[in-house]
Amino acid sequence: MSLSKDNQSQKTRDCSAPAVSVIMNCLNCEKYLREAIDSVFAQTYEDWEIIFWEDKASVDNSERIARSYGSKLRYFRSDASLPLYGSRNLAIQQARGKYIAILDCDDMWLPIKLEEQIPLLERDDTIGLVYSDVFMFNEKGKEKQLFEYIMPYRCNIFSELLQRNFINTQTVVIRREAFGSIGNPFDARLIMAGDYDAYLRISYKWKVDYVNKPLARYRIHRNSKTWKDGRKLLTVELDLIMENLKQ
Repeated sequence: MSLSKDNQSQKTRDCSAPAVSVIMNCLNCEKYLREAIDSVFAQTYEDWEIIFWEDKASVDNSERIARSYGSKLRYFRSDASLPLYGSRNLAIQQARGKYIAILDCDDMWLPIKLEEQIPLLERDDTIGLVYSDVFMFNEKGKEKQLFEYIMPYRCNIFSELLQRNFINTQTVVIRREAFGSIGNPFDARLIMAGDYDAYLRISYKWKVDYVNKPLARYRIHRNSKTWKDGRKLLTVELDLIMENLKQ
């Protein structure tokens, strides 16, 4: 696939590469976009880049907003419209960091997110993924913590994760080698459960750690994929997830 992008030559990491690449995929996401990008620029841990990948079908002002942030945000636009997880794979190919984080364009990070998570990965190279608690909020401003009353799992969590997905994508930081160990990071055939599928495959091979505090804010609204598709679509995709686990 050919691309319209800012930094075409940089695909290999070098001494000047940032530690963390933040993947942001966009399709007509201008409404909340500044809030999302601002939350990355507000990080107390500053060694990062944003890989901003906009779909060809996007027609709003997202490009203008994204390009206004300067060189720490690397803008890409695909020449064909792709499903989300196929686009994420292409964005990750452009990432230079040894750690990969993901932020949807309608969600936000708390300022200490990366500062809390990166040291856990630096101290133990057997950890492939770190996640955290998250604030979930709706259009009326009502907010709750995902793990307010329970303690989630850490270390070898595959069996528990197989029973249900308790990892919110906005909270993860993933070691690049962990993605490399599972082939394509995301299965582009999946519509709803691509994140869950990737985390299952990573947790089968790597340890997982957890920060016991909310480090992101996850927006629930009627236009979100989660609201519209819910468990019905996830059920349809479970066969593909199990197929991937057998490989």
